[in-house]
Amino acid sequence: LDHVGWDKCIVIGISFGGMVAQEFAVTFPERVEKLVLLCTSAGGDAGASYPLHENVGLDPATRGAKMRTIFDTRFTDDFLANDKFAAAMAKMLADRELVAKSDDVLRGEAMQLEARRHHDVASRLGNITCPTLVTAGRYDGIAPVANSEAIAAQIPGAELRTYEGGHLFIRMYADGMNAAAIITSARTRARLSKRELARRVGTSPAAIVEYESGRRSPTIDSLDMILRVCGVDIALSFVDRSETERLEKCGRDLAAVLELADSLPKRVPNADVQWPLLPGSRAVRL
Repeated sequence: LDHVGWDKCIVIGISFGGMVAQEFAVTFPERVEKLVLLCTSAGGDAGASYPLHENVGLDPATRGAKMRTIFDTRFTDDFLANDKFAAAMAKMLADRELVAKSDDVLRGEAMQLEARRHHDVASRLGNITCPTLVTAGRYDGIAPVANSEAIAAQIPGAELRTYEGGHLFIRMYADGMNAAAIITSARTRARLSKRELARRVGTSPAAIVEYESGRRSPTIDSLDMILRVCGVDIALSFVDRSETERLEKCGRDLAAVLELADSLPKRVPNADVQWPLLPGSRAVRL
């Protein structure tokens, strides 16, 4: 913050990032304008997250199977057999444990797990004075809801919200988002007409009109393709019970991210905004 000349900022932390965000907020409360904590724990008397360091010695297949059960406690064989999106996510969790890792990656993971193991800000949460939102996935076996409840109880005026998802529910839960807003925002920033966007995506202009009006919901694949064409390199995945409405709402958060990206060059001295992949793609290098 000192380097970029900001007195304070909004801090958002997810999972282990939520632990880092807590440590920053209790140490420098005057530098945090607002705080958002997602699927995380405070440690100590407020409850610790699942001891992932205990899984290090397991073989990859066993570790992957274990991650599936704690990532979302609903992920039984029967549940996954009836939910293709959850099944895809469970497969991703298992597959990533099979990927070979360099010595540097293994060393970094070990350091992170050690820091995570000793994380404890429970007695200092009262130092946080900014507006705080604490969120949890109802079926999170890594950072249980009780841990988020304990955090919210210790931070004056904190708001607690619980969602129908597991760990990293932010990638699983479609409610509170808006697909129409995402597409309109991304297309506008990419300076594409509806007709040109449709041509690049391989669909009709009428389909883009229906998506942006909210009269029709895109499939996950269609939304992903639209965003990539617009240069928004964000992977989206949702677990939602409704086939027809699973993407009816999916975007105020993304729209806010795009707005922040647009504003950074004006707020950060010497920010270099690049367009490295597709027209409209943005990466900010400080």
